[in-house]
Amino acid sequence: MSGGIPLGPYRLVRRLATGGMAEIFLARREGEGGFSRELVVKRVLPNLALAPEFRRMFQAEARLAALLSHPNIVHVYDYGSVTEPDGESTLYLAMELVRGVDLRALVVRAAEDARQEGRREALAPPHAAKIASYVCEALAYAHDLEVDGAPAKLVHRDVTPSNVLLSFDGAVKLADFGIAKSLLDAGEATAHGVVKGKCHYLSPEQARGEVLDRRSDVFNVGILLFESILGEPLFSEPDRSLTKRMAARGEIPDRMRIRRLPPRLADVAERALCARAVDRYPDALAMREDLEGFVRKSGEPTGSVEIGRLVRASFPQTIAEDRRGVRAAGTIAQADVPRIVPAAPTVVPPAAEPSEDGGEERGLVASGTIWLGREPLDATRPLAPRAPQADAAVAPEVLLPRVADAGALVSDEATVRVAPPPRVVPRLAIAIASLVGVVLLGGAVIAWRGAHAVVHLRVTTRPASASIRVDGELRGPSPLELELEPRSEPHHVEILLDGYDPIDDEVLLAEPGANTVLSYGLRAATPR
Repeated sequence: MSGGIPLGPYRLVRRLATGGMAEIFLARREGEGGFSRELVVKRVLPNLALAPEFRRMFQAEARLAALLSHPNIVHVYDYGSVTEPDGESTLYLAMELVRGVDLRALVVRAAEDARQEGRREALAPPHAAKIASYVCEALAYAHDLEVDGAPAKLVHRDVTPSNVLLSFDGAVKLADFGIAKSLLDAGEATAHGVVKGKCHYLSPEQARGEVLDRRSDVFNVGILLFESILGEPLFSEPDRSLTKRMAARGEIPDRMRIRRLPPRLADVAERALCARAVDRYPDALAMREDLEGFVRKSGEPTGSVEIGRLVRASFPQTIAEDRRGVRAAGTIAQADVPRIVPAAPTVVPPAAEPSEDGGEERGLVASGTIWLGREPLDATRPLAPRAPQADAAVAPEVLLPRVADAGALVSDEATVRVAPPPRVVPRLAIAIASLVGVVLLGGAVIAWRGAHAVVHLRVTTRPASASIRVDGELRGPSPLELELEPRSEPHHVEILLDGYDPIDDEVLLAEPGANTVLSYGLRAATPR
């Protein structure tokens, strides 16, 4: 076998995507008699694999995911651990390769085309209903899963557009059961009051941190249906804390927008999005029945053939690049990126900057699913470990970030104690500790002055997870928040990401206490 970097029984051929917790690769497994299978391998970052609690969570959830075998669910083939020559352990997961795009990218593209053509709808309602119906089939199977003869009581909890993969042939597959939770083991249940999931896709009971059942996933499918047809987020508030409070109260902004859907689908969405779980569909199959009733009555052909045609027509460059080199759903070619993604460095006012948190997906702002890997991996050049970006709100006990666009498996269910790498320790924790000490000494005024003697800098990129250097020092992957000392000389900012042209920029940060946001749109590198 030649080419690529070995990892267990696989060879990593090309990096497809990267995030704060793992890297996603196109991989190949070959065997006797010319056997060869292309698949997707997720390689967990080495420093995370060292944490015993993380390893336990990974293994438990990988075993659970491997039990799911359904045409509308991304299949997990294998998982394992490899000891590298330097003694470090690498965890990996081998998954089904879905050649296509995700629903988020398709809806963003369809919404842009609709605006250009003066149409009201993003996806045609029959197509949107059929996609939601396929998702319901996947959920019904997962909800009824049994382990050793007992109901697993599995709840996905992250049914969002980026986790619905659409193949070029029209297959619809639900991915990322990573924060799904089996309640079979009461000791593994989510603690009351702990909120997990993307804040713009939370059911009311999920936002309140309550124990969930299958009806929470039904609520998420209602959001998918709404956003697929209207091409706009159900929850558009950029303030995540306010969004969570509204969701917890069962409030939907301008709920009458639901009536802009075709009447039969508006009724379906209204029922799925009821604030009280008891008022929703009792299960995914009941919702599917009404969706299929609409599809039959519409008279417009829809199914895997028609969905495949739509995907291929919407992403011509992605199709062309897939023919030259196999790709995976959740990544799209740069030429197919919707035009609302900025194409050049710009300075954005802080209030206008959308969240880029790896665990958050702010509605349907734009598609962040861009092909990150252009060149084959070279076995003579080892993979450089990427340090995860620590969450400033919970250091030094770091809630592990999730890979938003690559089907992360390990949940953020529990707080895992991981020693953050150098230079990415969140300074908020240090500031809090310092503030406590100052207060105890009676120097609170000094602490207040110190907090205003720095400049707050936020750097975001599209695509995310680019390496950020400030004044020659590697500070971590984007999105990145820093506190820098104000000075009269410009700071030198470098943006680096495989497959994209590097960016060199200078920014003057001279005003203490100022908040500055830099947003960069990366250009795909020109093939040599």
